[in-house]
Amino acid sequence: MRQRVVCSVISGDEMERAYKACDRFSDALVRCRNKAMLRFAETTALRRTELRTIKATDFNWKAGYFTVIGKGDKYAELPFPKDDPLILKWAKYRPDSEWFFCTENGDQLTNRAMQAIIETIRKHAKLNNRFRWHNIRRTTATSLVDNGVPLPVVRDLLRHASLATTDRYLSSHNWQQIGKYLSGNKDDQSLKALLQKTLLENERLKQQLEEQSKVYYR
Repeated sequence: MRQRVVCSVISGDEMERAYKACDRFSDALVRCRNKAMLRFAETTALRRTELRTIKATDFNWKAGYFTVIGKGDKYAELPFPKDDPLILKWAKYRPDSEWFFCTENGDQLTNRAMQAIIETIRKHAKLNNRFRWHNIRRTTATSLVDNGVPLPVVRDLLRHASLATTDRYLSSHNWQQIGKYLSGNKDDQSLKALLQKTLLENERLKQQLEEQSKVYYR
């Protein structure tokens, strides 16, 4: 039997130290962006490349969701905490740029720049090598599972091709806490509704592809 992989999670104290470490950056706009990126990564579980490639036009602020093109050019609509003060502050003061998270001049962040940002935060916060973009993603998934979100729902949030990949984040029972975790509002049902919508759309797409495959191989 395959042994379960223990993922590298980041504690709440470590994340708090990381946010405080952002104040060590000399430029105010960079401080604002880095805090917003940490919060966005923490609440949406985006990959590093996805963080730097989302565009300002990808957001529906009224509905509280954004679109992302992930691995394998997979399209998804995901919820985000639209009222979070760190994200709102960046949205207000960010440069006029095609890219939502960008450089001070509005240019797209490179993968090397993303790596340099997380390494500098880690150094200032005196954190170990576990503090990486991908482990923030793992930590978000683990927290959702710990709060009772079912594995299939977490899989769709992470956009894993296989449930076996998500299975490394342990098991769960129900998903009543999803709105509480992502938005801080226990009674907020909008995120739950959005995830339900995404799951339904994914299921419809899967069925369509299966039907197309049947026709193709007749």
